[in-house]
Amino acid sequence: MIRLTKCSKNPNHWYSGHTSECPWCRITYDTGRDSFPPPDQNPGHAQISASQERYGSLPSQQTEEISEHPLEIPSHFLKIPMIGGVCIIGIIIFFIIIFANTTTTVNGGAQPTITPVMTTVKTVVRTALPTTIPQTSSASTNSPENGLRTYTNQQYKFSIDYPKNWIISHDRSIVSFSPSTDPVVSISALQKSGTLQDFFLSNGPKKVESIPNAEITNHDFKNRLGYQIDYVIPEKDSIRTTKVMEIYIEDASKSQVIVITYRGYNNGYDQYTGFVDDMIRSFHLI
Repeated sequence: MIRLTKCSKNPNHWYSGHTSECPWCRITYDTGRDSFPPPDQNPGHAQISASQERYGSLPSQQTEEISEHPLEIPSHFLKIPMIGGVCIIGIIIFFIIIFANTTTTVNGGAQPTITPVMTTVKTVVRTALPTTIPQTSSASTNSPENGLRTYTNQQYKFSIDYPKNWIISHDRSIVSFSPSTDPVVSISALQKSGTLQDFFLSNGPKKVESIPNAEITNHDFKNRLGYQIDYVIPEKDSIRTTKVMEIYIEDASKSQVIVITYRGYNNGYDQYTGFVDDMIRSFHLI
């Protein structure tokens, strides 16, 4: 702790107790001005005679401790200004370094060149693979390799085109056409009475209803030639199914009905459907 001593000559003079004399009295003596004059004098106007000896008239040291409330200043308080000054100087140096490294200067100085890093972007082209959908070419199904031939029947007055390499035979029908033994396109003639529609209903749908397990698959009976019915007949105790298509056509005399029947088993029937469609389109009365 630092203890202050009051001067015995001037109650306004306080100084550190470790000194041997009042420093403020010496300053007053040397300069002729008392910065802290006694209460009965005006500040700064106390004059001291120059004839006095240098230190003869200076007040002797008198240490007066304030017993009741001594003015004691903790030493660590004196360190605070020094620490604060060091911190301020450090902060100033820090900002000087930061601004010195700034890329853009206040006076428009040149900025350091920044080299961009180029990243190579690979473009991947995805090629959609075409989806192959199995299709039956019209050229292979509708136009046999060996061409077509025309069959003409003068008795029943009709003609029809058929594949040249197909087999022609005559059995209980007028004529039959087949690529082998299955499937078979047969044409027959039946006598009729009444209208073609009545004849068809009796020999078409009603006939199919009488066949065990038979099922009609096409109910759009009317077509350009007359009437058509399609049905299937599952065979008992077998996975084989017979597919049948029948077309009823009235002849020119209107006394007979020409019936075109296409019959086959499973895939064999489907394989030659395109050929048979061409044959039916070519059919006409003469």
